[in-house]
Amino acid sequence: MALEGFFASDLREIVEKYFIVTDYYTVDSEAVFAVSFSKVNVRECFYALLNDIKPMGFIAALRSTGPNEGVLKIVKWRERRRGRKAVKIILLVITAITCFAAGYFMSKSISNLLIEYGLKSSPANTFQEAAIYTVSLLGILGIHELGHIMAAIRRGRKPSYPYFIPGPAGTFGAVILSEEPMVERDEIFDIGFSGPIFGFIPAGIAAFLGLLNSYYLPVDVARKMMETGKITAFPSIVILEIFSSLIGRKEGVLLLSPLGFAGYLGLYVTFLNLLPIGQLDGGHVVYAIIKSDKIRSLIMLISWLLLSLVNPAMAILALFLALYFPHPPPLNDVSEMEPKKKAIGLILYLIVLILCAPIPEQLIKLLEML
Repeated sequence: MALEGFFASDLREIVEKYFIVTDYYTVDSEAVFAVSFSKVNVRECFYALLNDIKPMGFIAALRSTGPNEGVLKIVKWRERRRGRKAVKIILLVITAITCFAAGYFMSKSISNLLIEYGLKSSPANTFQEAAIYTVSLLGILGIHELGHIMAAIRRGRKPSYPYFIPGPAGTFGAVILSEEPMVERDEIFDIGFSGPIFGFIPAGIAAFLGLLNSYYLPVDVARKMMETGKITAFPSIVILEIFSSLIGRKEGVLLLSPLGFAGYLGLYVTFLNLLPIGQLDGGHVVYAIIKSDKIRSLIMLISWLLLSLVNPAMAILALFLALYFPHPPPLNDVSEMEPKKKAIGLILYLIVLILCAPIPEQLIKLLEML
């Protein structure tokens, strides 16, 4: 049976350059090969095969069926059309406007409250603080996406420019799309983890600098502000507690400056992104490191229960993502990550995840009791 101008028998000659073919046939528009790879480097051979068939408009997927045996499927592939640049530019402009508006009203509100309670004598430069908030928040998100883009390009992929998403605090974040599926688990890890690592650094810097010009409110004043809805309480973050200790913690309730809040949002978004759920960055990382579906499902369940304690609304969204956007397998689902890289990657992942983790109020109260 023909495969859009090619026969499975024609493709067999190419496949046999890299694997031992024990059987082959065509189903619908797929050429299917039963292969053995007992005496070959699967990773190198699969990449070489892709390079051979890609110019012909084909792509392959390799799945294991037993020790040193697998099924190789070859299909026609059409690259995903890139979204229009105009859409991305418009979204970026809108997000910059919403970020500036959020930063402006935040700065004005904080300044008025501090003056009202006699904690500050002169109003803040709201336009300057709004501009700093906008540049900081967009910079953190942009650098995060730049990490993904650089890793994808290094792997020979063609990622899109980021789509920035406007939101109440200025933005809901940004996403990039890849025109091709990922080839192997090492690639999934590299592209998935590069974003959080890149974004974590500017978010941490913004949070640290923001703490230097933030205020500590007396507990009774902070309570009145919260009761009247003038300020909102957010869970602290592990690295913020570390920074506060280094700078010198003061008595009272911390009221973050706009710059500090931009850093806080960057760290919080990094934490959410690193959750091992679906196609979030953490889902990519854990999928790459852990091959067992049962173990990954258990980790996802535990993570979801912990998230429910911190942010029930985000837990519902995470459940939706996990159910409707499960992680797709790589094209080469046989090769595993290199052991050394797997160990180092897991350690780095846990360190960044813990540093960005919010601290539930219940846990703070428990620690205070101890």
